[in-house]
Amino acid sequence: MRPSSLAVGAGVLVLLVAAGFALPGSASAARLGDPASVAAPTRFTLGVEYEFLERDIEFDSPFFGASETELESQRVLVRGAYGLAPNLEVFARLGGAEAETDTPGVNGDFALAFGGGVKGVLYRGPNWALGAVGQVLYYQSENGGEVEVLEADLATGASFALGPVTPYLGLVLQVTEGELKAAGQSRDFEQDNLIGFFFGINYVPQPNVSLGFEAHILHETAVSVALEARF
Repeated sequence: MRPSSLAVGAGVLVLLVAAGFALPGSASAARLGDPASVAAPTRFTLGVEYEFLERDIEFDSPFFGASETELESQRVLVRGAYGLAPNLEVFARLGGAEAETDTPGVNGDFALAFGGGVKGVLYRGPNWALGAVGQVLYYQSENGGEVEVLEADLATGASFALGPVTPYLGLVLQVTEGELKAAGQSRDFEQDNLIGFFFGINYVPQPNVSLGFEAHILHETAVSVALEARF
């Protein structure tokens, strides 16, 4: 790979990451990743992800005078995947997550977060591919109250191989449910908007190592970054 290609790819990645963090109210649910990138059969991938989310949630009944509030969360997760068969992998996530709400005011601390899912390639073209992913993530966060969250995503999308850079985009159905406790009271909640879009880019600076950026829009405003290695 020529040094010029590396420089161009790195520049594109840096610009997109900066743009993502500049989005107002940037946020992300569990990262979806390139829907057509999976671990090879009997091989592993291991990565670390940082995510930040901000989305609207609705209570099942008024809570401290509000029918809805804004949920924010940061996550630092380790993701491991295993290739079950050609074009099919299973994966697990483990790490920490925190959650905050403005009404009522809960500023949760980092606590255990875990989840997993499956990803498969539906079709491969000459330099593009279609794939799908299903995943869940669960966590609790406490401080001034307690936020318990279960997220589920079902997504499909396409990716396009452009040398060391692979952009991708797709459609996601996301369901978030949970419980918010504060001042001796509690309410169940669910996500306001269920359907949205995701887009991202992977950059491969050297074989078996990739850097990634991803953003979500409509159902939430989102950003995440990741570093992954293949074994």
